This record gives sequence, structure tokens and C-alpha cells, in this order.
Amino acid sequence: MASPVTIQDFRATRRTFTVTDDSGVNSILTYWVNAESLPNLDDALHIKHGPNENYYLEIANMSYRGVLQDLEEVLYQWALDEDWFD
Repeated sequence: MASPVTIQDFRATRRTFTVTDDSGVNSILTYWVNAESLPNLDDALHIKHGPNENYYLEIANMSYRGVLQDLEEVLYQWALDEDWFD
């Protein structure tokens, strides 16, 4: 059975937070999180946007780098496979 959550629904939940770490200022794009403040990233679907303009996704012991739309699709598909939306 198809998920009632579409990729457009998933993208509509994106929130951006700015954080500073050893590599500089980064943006953290979170998805499907209802918290108003930066969530514990271990409990959130997220993509990093580094100071070098690259987007990064680390999930299920795999790392990806690429354009935001592609990484959103990878993250969305992973969330579907893991029943994140149930």
C-alpha cells in the first residue's frame, strides 16, 4: 500500500536551522519534525548544508553528497522503507 505522505508533503515539512561547528557555519535542514527548536539530530531526518555549498546526507551507515532535491528523494525513500511515516 502506498504511503499517504508524498514527496511534496515531506518537502513541505522542511525547516532550516543554522549551527556553528568546527567546520564553520552550517545549515541543518530537518524534515518531519514538529519541534520549534533544533531537535536531537539522532531523532530527526536531516540533511546538512555546509559552508562549501555542498549538501550532505548520512543515513543507514551510508554517506551521500549532491544537490538538495536528489538527497531529499533519497531521504524520503529511506523514510518510506523504514515506515517512518506510520
